[in-house]
Amino acid sequence: MVESLYLVFHVWMVISFVSAVLVFYTAKEIGDQHE
Repeated sequence: MVESLYLVFHVWMVISFVSAVLVFYTAKEIGDQHE
């Protein structure tokens, strides 16, 4: 039970990190286009 909960938490952390990087990269690309 604890192992599965840790796995879910780890996957959620990875997804959150990847989505944050994608949002940051997209915002950076949009900012570069406006210059």
